[in-house]
This record gives sequence, C-alpha cells and structure tokens, in this order.
Amino acid sequence: MNNYLFIESRGLFESGTASSFFTLARDVALQGGTVEIFLVQNGVLSARSGARADGLMAALHGGINVLADDFSLKERALSREQLARGVKTAPIGVVIDRMAEGWKVLWH
Repeated sequence: MNNYLFIESRGLFESGTASSFFTLARDVALQGGTVEIFLVQNGVLSARSGARADGLMAALHGGINVLADDFSLKERALSREQLARGVKTAPIGVVIDRMAEGWKVLWH
C-alpha cells in the first residue's frame, strides 16, 4: 500500500466536507496505507483542544499522525498548548519532504 499525506486547509465551519476528508484519511489507513494529516491555514482550527472535530479526533485515535503547520498556528494566535492531545506542530517543509519521498498528496 502507498503512503498518503492528506492536507486540510479549511476549517470545519468553513467547509462542510472537512469532516469527510478526515474520515477518508482514516479509511485509507484502515486499508493498510500509511497516512498523515497535515493541517494548514484555517485547517489548524480543527486541532484546538475542545474543537468539535469528531473526524479529526477519530483519525488521531486511529493512530494517524496529525501535524499542524506552525506558521498557520502563529497567524491565528494559537499555541502548541492549545492543541488537542496527540496533534504535533511541524513546518510546511514536511509537505515537500513527503512529496520528495514519493508520498501521494491529497489537498482539501
């Protein structure tokens, strides 16, 4: 199975399909793919502790690595301490690294 990087750039209140995107990531992982979710722009808002982001939480609990873009967090005045347990911060360069490694990238 392949490696997949799911990039979410929209917030849950901005897009009704963000939750479905997280569910797709979880389903791909359940089929045996290596999956990471990278949150960027308003997508980082889903990573806040207490956010009603059921799809993202299901992905986290399913063992998917969830990364939040550190620049997007700063632009929205969010600190690492405000993120849900299990969400890690990372630079946007992770996207380039995964592409260079041959990962398949899906951007929403």
